[in-house]
Amino acid sequence: MRSFVMTLGLLGLFWAGAAQARPGDATCPEAANDVDTVLSDMKLHSETLPHGAKLIWTDKKTGRSYPTYAVKPRIFYGSKPPPRYGAVQGWGQLWQSVDPSTSSHTLVELRRYRTYLLDRTTGRWEQVQASENVAGRAFPEDFHSKPAIAADAKPAPDGGTLVRMIPDRNFHFWPTSGKKPFDHDRLGGVFVTVQARLVPDESGVDDRDKANYLLSAGLDYWTATHSAYKGDKVSNGDAGIGRFKRVGACWRSYNMTTVPAEVFRANPPPLD
Repeated sequence: MRSFVMTLGLLGLFWAGAAQARPGDATCPEAANDVDTVLSDMKLHSETLPHGAKLIWTDKKTGRSYPTYAVKPRIFYGSKPPPRYGAVQGWGQLWQSVDPSTSSHTLVELRRYRTYLLDRTTGRWEQVQASENVAGRAFPEDFHSKPAIAADAKPAPDGGTLVRMIPDRNFHFWPTSGKKPFDHDRLGGVFVTVQARLVPDESGVDDRDKANYLLSAGLDYWTATHSAYKGDKVSNGDAGIGRFKRVGACWRSYNMTTVPAEVFRANPPPLD
């Protein structure tokens, strides 16, 4: 346990350095995603830590401790969900980072949520969810201590979603296209992606340089397309969770896949 805490301390030095390298307001390049970005989102540690998130999980049976998804990406059910699950729902989670955020006029814009399933019999990727806008709720940072409340979100002029973060809460969101069924016998993997950036609100004040927000993407398996939440690992459970990355002034892609790197690189899905 002590060695693990020491490791987190060393990582903290890295995150502190990374916090200084923030996306600027210079002319932004065209938003793009690529194979290396996707694979790094399933390999590298989070760029910094989400505020209020649990960092260490301890196995009650063995007493061993492990970093949570707040620290690094993880695979849970992966590409082999239990038989009781029959639907998928991609999602994302937007958080305040541990770095101070003093902006009061900055919004986060979300767009282009996509979910793909890999057919292992044909090797083809099928897009099952596509949504420019998203729906979601503002959850407490531990997800359980308080009820979720309505998020401060509205449609963006270009079709996406604008979100104003609520203190001490995250924004857990999902594409508006709804849960989709899948075939266990054909499922070879999943891939989700969403884009985000910081934008000034309607006040005309631009304080994006004072905003410190993070985002990661994931996907849940559900018992059915109409299922409601009934408890952790009961009606739903995650396939995996990508790493947390900063949101900046330029569009950036956030990804999660359960497909092994060598397979993904040889047969990538559409990355628009």
